[in-house]
Amino acid sequence: MRRGSRFVTATLFVVVTAIWLRASGAAPASAATAATASALNAGCYLATPTVCKLQVDPFAVQTFFGARLEGIRLQANGQTIYDFRTDVSNPPSGSYSPSRVKLGFAATCGRAYVVSLQVDDSSQPDFTTVAQTTLFTCPQGRSDVFLPLVTR
Repeated sequence: MRRGSRFVTATLFVVVTAIWLRASGAAPASAATAATASALNAGCYLATPTVCKLQVDPFAVQTFFGARLEGIRLQANGQTIYDFRTDVSNPPSGSYSPSRVKLGFAATCGRAYVVSLQVDDSSQPDFTTVAQTTLFTCPQGRSDVFLPLVTR
């Protein structure tokens, strides 16, 4: 008798939970993107004593399940610094490595950044983040470059 009442209790719990989830309007899980990326490595350097630049190492994007790559976006702290779109008539699929068109993106010396890579492919309606760096800080620029101007 105990075994039977445990079964009934467990079944009742599952049914009540299912009804509660359905009534609460829980959103269905969104479909995952059919794209991934290699590791995203980025850093910051002093281009001049007072100018800093972000450097992003080459990366590759991989699409799966017949999806076509439609765009790539690099963001620094949520702001787009590079937006790349592919050819409409013949978008790449499989593995794709964009060429490096820019070696340094403008940055503020002394500021912390997180760089993220977003991909848009034919399996989804919009961009999805597929890789991201950890927080890093640009080196502090030298203000002594301007001191001779102030002392004149």
